Amino acid sequence: MTAEPDATQPDPAVLRDDPRAWDAFVESAPTGAYTQLGAWAEAKRPNGWRVERVVASGSDGPVGMQLLIRDLRPLPWRIGYAPRGPVGSFDRDGVAALTAELRRVGRANRLAHVLVDPEVEPTDPLVGHLAAAGWKDSPGVQTPRTRLVDLTRPEEELWSDLRSKWRQYVNKARRDGVTVEDVGAEGLDDFYRIYVETAERAGFIHRARSAYADVFGAFDRAERARLLTARLADGTRGARGRGHEETRSQEARPVYAVAPPAPRSRSRRRRRRLDPSADHHQLPAAQRADLLVRCRTTC
Repeated sequence: MTAEPDATQPDPAVLRDDPRAWDAFVESAPTGAYTQLGAWAEAKRPNGWRVERVVASGSDGPVGMQLLIRDLRPLPWRIGYAPRGPVGSFDRDGVAALTAELRRVGRANRLAHVLVDPEVEPTDPLVGHLAAAGWKDSPGVQTPRTRLVDLTRPEEELWSDLRSKWRQYVNKARRDGVTVEDVGAEGLDDFYRIYVETAERAGFIHRARSAYADVFGAFDRAERARLLTARLADGTRGARGRGHEETRSQEARPVYAVAPPAPRSRSRRRRRRLDPSADHHQLPAAQRADLLVRCRTTC
């Protein structure tokens, strides 16, 4: 006798085929993240990524991932990457079923390997379930920490959690007449200008303007994005010179109009890697390492 499907749980077939159902599933999942939403896949499409949703049923409900797939030209293989995935119910049976389905998808798409980045603590049972299903630790692609700010707390508590220096910045901005505006796509040029200035000053890499425009556009069309900028009292958006610094006194700096409370950090498990084609197209170790480097630099 076959057990009837649980009518209260989403149908895995619907989650695979219906983008709206998938997004609703991600948003309801405890570990759901914006990089598992359909808008993120849309934003990555200009960079050569295509999407396939892989979903399986577990004892406690469905578990799945939005898998981004990219060719490794001129090689005949592809790579798969599920940023902040999988999501859903992380029971042992579900993870095993998801892994089996992923191996099928991997063979059909000639995937050399798949990287996943679940938003869980190192002690989460999912880590053990992944290992039992054949996943291996792999060097991370994204930052290994997540910043969490509970915005449901009273404003007074959020304000008290700010470091004294940050409170000083906010109060000074208020006294100087700084206001915050919801500018939408019209503010992308100012956003990019300030971001590039910050990147060059702080020494981190920035992407082309089109990359940020693609992300904002995809989420804006899904009504999931807002772009806020600060405006000085004289009407200038977002940056000003700070004359009290020694060698960089006239360099434009972002205005501290608002600042988040001191967030708590949550470390995450190193990325897990699965070779879904272990029985086919086995790659030499040197080539596998090269593929990982490629993914770290292109994802």
